[in-house]
Amino acid sequence: MLLWSLLLLLGAAANAATQNCHPTFMKSIVVSNCQAQGHSTVPEIDPSTEILFLSFNRISDIMESSFPRLENIRTLTLGLQGSGFLHVGENAFRNLHNLTFLDLGGNKKISLHLDSFSGLRKLEVLLLDSNGINDTILERGYFRHLVSLKKLDLSANQIKRLRPDPTFQNLKMLSSLHLKLNKIELVCGEDLQNLHGHHLSLLDLSSNRLSYREPWENEYTCSNPFYNITIETLDISSNPWNVESAERFFTTVLGTQIWHLKMQYPGGIGRSFGFSNLQDIGATTFSGLNESNIFSLDISHGSLFELNDYVFFVFPQLNVLNLAFNKINKVSHHAFAGLQSLVMLNLSHNLLGEIYSDSFESLRSSPIRYLSLKSNHIGAIQYGALSGLDSIQTLDLRDNSLLQIPPTQLPNLKQVLLGGKPHQEHYWHPDICRQCNTY
Repeated sequence: MLLWSLLLLLGAAANAATQNCHPTFMKSIVVSNCQAQGHSTVPEIDPSTEILFLSFNRISDIMESSFPRLENIRTLTLGLQGSGFLHVGENAFRNLHNLTFLDLGGNKKISLHLDSFSGLRKLEVLLLDSNGINDTILERGYFRHLVSLKKLDLSANQIKRLRPDPTFQNLKMLSSLHLKLNKIELVCGEDLQNLHGHHLSLLDLSSNRLSYREPWENEYTCSNPFYNITIETLDISSNPWNVESAERFFTTVLGTQIWHLKMQYPGGIGRSFGFSNLQDIGATTFSGLNESNIFSLDISHGSLFELNDYVFFVFPQLNVLNLAFNKINKVSHHAFAGLQSLVMLNLSHNLLGEIYSDSFESLRSSPIRYLSLKSNHIGAIQYGALSGLDSIQTLDLRDNSLLQIPPTQLPNLKQVLLGGKPHQEHYWHPDICRQCNTY
């Protein structure tokens, strides 16, 4: 992406700054592509234009006079200007009152007037990522005119504090808030009070500095920041967690309805292979989520080594559990106890050497349909280890060291994935699945 952007900018240097933007038709939509043409100001635009691409130019100022009254424009991109600085003045987009998508991202340094977005009452998506913006972007009412806003992307900025101002109470349609790659360390108590009553389809707090490592003096020091907020997907991946701080965070958000929780690359969670100074998740780690009714949990790309007893017991509603790309070598007898609604389990790319008769015993009453054990080091499956998984439809055993699989009755199995290791043959007992396909 970076190389492509650089090539476009280099190519633009050969073009005249006054090059025109001729409209074209794409599936009956009028598009004016003015990207990478060396423009330092907004060129003349055909009034029939519906989508206007102005990225990769050298524009440094957007003022009210920059755009004539263009009734048809719905999409405008002004990202990645080569000027190194973009000033967006008062009422800069007032003449584009039908705009629904605005991209101002990737401009490194941006200066906004408090009324830059005045008149954009139909705007649904605003991208302000990678602009060197700090906390004030959320605290001074910059977005008060955007009553139709659904998605706000503030990723890769310099935001340390997450405290949206009271004008966010009027952004009733806001459902997707992207704050990835900022510097947020803590979200507590009343920080999000102006989002109370919102249903967020996505709250992305990944790649920040969340840790919650310091214990509170009392439960009121850091109360639930998500009070009266429901969240479809909460992404807290790539933060400096350890087991203790994660448990403290989950206890803090007790009662919050979260449908999908992503915690990929979870810092110091898991003792990995050959280490003892870090902890694996245990029976109390997720106790604060017992009222959240989570449907999917992603703790992939980590250092988990052992799945302890009852570690997922608080997730009776969980449908999907992704534990891929860890270092899991041991699965305790009751590790999967309580997962009475589980449909998909991904244990691929771990360090499992054997599958014992009690490894999946806790899942025998679950409606599990998909089980992936791909790319482990499995050399043996104990007799009866897969027994009772009567709902299984797909079983992925590729890239292991198996020479044979013991007989088991799996009445709903439709697909078995084998192979992957060169010069290796498998003996698949026909009693396991007479009607399914093997690959």
